[in-house]
Amino acid sequence: MNGSFISEEGIAIIVTAILIPVTVFLLFRNFRSKGFRKSLVDNIAIVYFIFIYVLLLFTFHLSAHRNRTSIEINWIPFKDITDYIRSGGQGNLFSVIQDFLGNLFILMPAGAYLKIKKFKSTKAALCIILFGLSGEVPQLVLSMILGFQYRIIDISDVILNTIGAAIGFVVAGLVLEDRSRIAS
Repeated sequence: MNGSFISEEGIAIIVTAILIPVTVFLLFRNFRSKGFRKSLVDNIAIVYFIFIYVLLLFTFHLSAHRNRTSIEINWIPFKDITDYIRSGGQGNLFSVIQDFLGNLFILMPAGAYLKIKKFKSTKAALCIILFGLSGEVPQLVLSMILGFQYRIIDISDVILNTIGAAIGFVVAGLVLEDRSRIAS
């Protein structure tokens, strides 16, 4: 286990044992209580959120990162972009762009979901901030449980995830407003 509390296989078994029954329960509960048509958006959201968090938390081979014994947090916003610019373009531009756009776009559907479900702006703003934090905080907690840092914990990810969810909320609002204008 190399200093960690639990092995990667143990984590995979725990996650699978929790997520599959929870997903099935939530999908069937929504279907039974609301019917297919009314529960469709909620069911898509459930699958989307579970997929995103599995992707964020469990997509790397943990054993490859066991040499990171300390847990570091990058508190400097957009450090990778500024490092790339300062280096005169040395490094992997594709990786920088992929990281930027991936973090920006990954939670846009979550923001759109809030608008579709008619969340008020203040409640939606709180949810959007929590969405932004929800990728990095579990990575920090899991790193602490494992005893090593398996993902880079970065404030830029929080900022971009939050902005992306906010953009999703605004764009969905514009689309829904436009649809209601056309219908009337």
